[in-house]
Amino acid sequence: MTSQTISGCTGSGAIAADAGTPPAHGVSTVSTKTIKWSNNKTTVTKYTYKPGSDKVCAAVSGYKIDLLENATGSVTGGTATGLVGGTFKETVCVYKKTVGGTLLIKNHGNVTL
Repeated sequence: MTSQTISGCTGSGAIAADAGTPPAHGVSTVSTKTIKWSNNKTTVTKYTYKPGSDKVCAAVSGYKIDLLENATGSVTGGTATGLVGGTFKETVCVYKKTVGGTLLIKNHGNVTL
């Protein structure tokens, strides 16, 4: 996986001046841990994943639930300066295609900034 579209971001940091028009949304690039928001500003993040219970992931046709991960972290840099020093959390469901093994990653609920 190289990037993940994120949407429905909430919290005190999810404001138009830093993260674009509410609800905040953008694209997270995994290799650089950078989120590019809809207003073209960026945040650089540092985070860790911990396993969660896969029983909360909704079924997706053609995929099996592989795992659920809870991410927590902080914003360490970027051009969205109002977010620097803030924290975030998200829960993602990881699915594996039943034929071919392609991964699909979906937010479970909102990303909180």
